[in-house]
Amino acid sequence: MPDFRARRRAALLAACLLAGCGAVDLRTPTPPRTTYVLDAVPALPAALRRSTAVLLVDVPAAAPGYATPRIAYARAPQQLDYYSRSEWADTPARLLTPLVVRTLERQGAWAAVLAAPAPVRADQRLALELLEFVHHDLAPPGTVRVALRATLLDVESRAVRATRVIEAEEPVASDDAAGAAAAFNQATGRVLAELAAFTAERAPAPAAARRRPAR
Repeated sequence: MPDFRARRRAALLAACLLAGCGAVDLRTPTPPRTTYVLDAVPALPAALRRSTAVLLVDVPAAAPGYATPRIAYARAPQQLDYYSRSEWADTPARLLTPLVVRTLERQGAWAAVLAAPAPVRADQRLALELLEFVHHDLAPPGTVRVALRATLLDVESRAVRATRVIEAEEPVASDDAAGAAAAFNQATGRVLAELAAFTAERAPAPAAARRRPAR
C-alpha cells in the first residue's frame, strides 16, 4: 500500500509539473508588424496659368495583386509575394489619393482639386488606375516600380479628354521592406510630378471652363 500511495503522489506531482509548464509560453515571441505610409508630395513650380475649372480625383482602381495593404515583391517573372511582417497603412491606391490631391493643389493649375466623393459639382474628373506597385527583387536589392494610368474626363459630356500611363522606377538601398518602402516613396513622388504636369497642360482655360448654373 505505501508503494501504491508513493506512486500516486509521484504521478500527481508529474501532472502538476506538466500543467505548470503548459501555462508558461515558451514560444519565440512574434516580432511586431511594421506599418509604412506614403508621404511624397513633390516640390513643383507654380502653374503658369490658373483655370477656373474644378477637378475631381477618383480613388485609383487597383490591378489584381495590389488591392491589399500588403507590400508586394517579385522574385520570379509573373509571380507576386508579400512581406510577412510589414504592410502599408492602407491599400496603395487609398494612400495615393490624398497625395494626388495635395500635389495638384500645390501646383495651382485648377480652381479647386477635390477627392471623390465630393458635394461640389466638378468640371473635370481624373480617373486613375494603379497598374503596378511592386518591389522587383530578381537581382537583390532590386528596384521598385510604380505605374499609374491617368484619364481626364469631362464631367458633363463624359468625353475622354486625355489619357497617359505614367511610370517610375527607383533602386532599393536595402533588400528588405524598409528599403522597399523608401524607394516606393521616391518613385511615387516622381509619378506625382509627371501627373501634375499632365493635368496642368490640359486644364481648361478660364474662358473654356463650363459655367455652372446658379442655384
